Amino acid sequence: MKIAILAYSMDDNSGTSLAAIDNTALFSKLGHNVTLFTLIPSDNENNLAVKSLPKPLLNLPLWKYPLMYFFAILPAPLHLPFIKRCLKPLAEYDAVFAYDYPLGWFGYYLKKQNPSMRYLCFFQGLQLPEMCEFWFEKLYVKLLVKYHYKTSVKNADNVIVESRFLKDYMKNNLSIESKVIPNPTYLFMDRSATGENVRNKYKLNNDPVILYVDRLEEHKGIELLLDAFSEVRTKVCDAKLIIIGKCTLKYYQKRLLERNDEAVIFIDYVPHEEIADYYTASDVFATCALCEEGLSHTIIEAQAFGKPVVAFDIPAHREIVKNGETGILVNDVGNKDDFAAALTELLTDISTKNTIGENALLWAEGLGNKAVNDFTGLLDNKKE
Repeated sequence: MKIAILAYSMDDNSGTSLAAIDNTALFSKLGHNVTLFTLIPSDNENNLAVKSLPKPLLNLPLWKYPLMYFFAILPAPLHLPFIKRCLKPLAEYDAVFAYDYPLGWFGYYLKKQNPSMRYLCFFQGLQLPEMCEFWFEKLYVKLLVKYHYKTSVKNADNVIVESRFLKDYMKNNLSIESKVIPNPTYLFMDRSATGENVRNKYKLNNDPVILYVDRLEEHKGIELLLDAFSEVRTKVCDAKLIIIGKCTLKYYQKRLLERNDEAVIFIDYVPHEEIADYYTASDVFATCALCEEGLSHTIIEAQAFGKPVVAFDIPAHREIVKNGETGILVNDVGNKDDFAAALTELLTDISTKNTIGENALLWAEGLGNKAVNDFTGLLDNKKE
């Protein structure tokens, strides 16, 4: 089958981009003729068949130009001339997989032009108003969710989400039926990584290491993680915390860096082909995300490298961390003392840490096998 996969960018810090890249590799491995189309290409495309789409009319980072939110509120009318320029090279494909906004509109119009084409829309996560800092972001997201998410999937053959939380949200708030397939982004990661390079680079020796990998945003609870880590250090004095992720808001980045703890290592960017070394170099993976997310790829990746996870007990985490078996879910969401106690337990009880890590690895492998089977049969399914 000839498949076109559509992604906004090739940013390997973006879970959506990584999902598109990995699914391109996966479907190619399964024998399909797959091309990855993107609006923003990069120099690192892992030898995949990648083609660039014409640049969008409004291709500015919204966090730097807040007034652009108001122009982006009506995506279809504003982007329609641009989208139509892109449809011609896509019309020859048997199926199109569109990943999130604004690529859903491409699939929507392609399906309208050619009803026999398979159109599958993937939602890696939903930007919810409660995750936003500014009022214009909240307004934009409310309209985006109600307008784009609901309209652009009207004629999709399948809507794919990564978690039951997203499935329930789509059904209850947008009346959209969907199928749950977690994307195993770790399948093509370097499983032979030892972590030795990372420990040498940062002079970690045999120090216990806590790892966080994700965007640096306020709803991710980074300051809470730093507070919890300070408590951990009172009992595990040689512990280190590595935080990997980009921060788009300069004031928030400044606030984090002002904490000035020599035991905390901030790393703005790690190429995805090198991130495996950081997982293997760590002892525990931690995230203090406070509100609902679609699904944390990095939690699954950490477990795939045999690392126990500490996270708050919110529904999206509950789906991918088995409390007491593959990690520890802290019941009192936002309680830094309980979070610190969970981290301390795993760093000081090596037997428990190793057992939970082994369980995490087995669970992640099972999830990966199921996802491959689900993706393999996806194109044979009727509309759901």
